[in-house]
Amino acid sequence: MRHLLLLAALLPLAGESAWWNIDALRPRLGENSAAARLLGHDSGPDQRRPDYAFLAAKLPGDVDVTRSLVVLQLHERKAQITFDVVKTDKTTTSLRCAMDDGSAVPPADGEIGSIDFGGVRLQGWVLLFHAESNSARSAVSFNVKGAGPLRFLIGGLGPGTWEIWRNGWLEDPSGTVERTAGALYFEGPAGDYFLRRL
Repeated sequence: MRHLLLLAALLPLAGESAWWNIDALRPRLGENSAAARLLGHDSGPDQRRPDYAFLAAKLPGDVDVTRSLVVLQLHERKAQITFDVVKTDKTTTSLRCAMDDGSAVPPADGEIGSIDFGGVRLQGWVLLFHAESNSARSAVSFNVKGAGPLRFLIGGLGPGTWEIWRNGWLEDPSGTVERTAGALYFEGPAGDYFLRRL
């Protein structure tokens, strides 16, 4: 009986979608979200009680916009981080952070960027998004300064096995991006990171 009660606590109420599912995330894409073409969806690291959800899509319209969003469960509140890649005669990016309850965004350690990514460091998380409208399929790199354990979510990666290198050493030879996920989650300290798809 105890197991049944525990399972019931993990499931959404009848007619209610769990916040990390596509149906709950899609409206967060903005206007005309129903017509957006989905590129990737992921949540985790625990699939039953995720700490993050990732969704990427091509938005409908005259301008080529790829929007990635991450919703983070931060204690009792949720933060939403949105990253747009707008492709016209040149490619531009924009990053926005907001809290679901209208409160101020928790202090961030600042934006993080490299030639390959744009993103932010926020309460022990490093959220990075590929700075091109297509998924990364070759080697990419970034640097994160500071100390302490970090949780990384890298959006906009092509499917397959990715090696994770830090400060010149192979940390994990088998980081996996599932075919429909588009994102890689891992944990580690700050440093110079290099990701290579096998």
